[in-house]
Amino acid sequence: NQLGILKYCQNEGHIDGEAATVQTKLIALIPAPSDPAKGDEAEKTGEAGTVAAMGVNQEISATVKAQNITEKQFCETVANAIKQVAGQLPK
Repeated sequence: NQLGILKYCQNEGHIDGEAATVQTKLIALIPAPSDPAKGDEAEKTGEAGTVAAMGVNQEISATVKAQNITEKQFCETVANAIKQVAGQLPK
């Protein structure tokens, strides 16, 4: 649900749209599933401000509180990680 998380962060004004654009390009590199419904659902979950990983859902607000950081810091960390991965891909 990472794309949704990035969209949430962008909509909240914590990051610009670059990371979401990069994530969309990264997703395009993998074969599309026969049923995209679960991916679409995961993206919507992220856009609502919930991190979903390994069968566990947690609100971003709870995540940042547990890590003693701000939402902006969380969003910037996720965005920077995506940009870093994209920078390692072959051109």
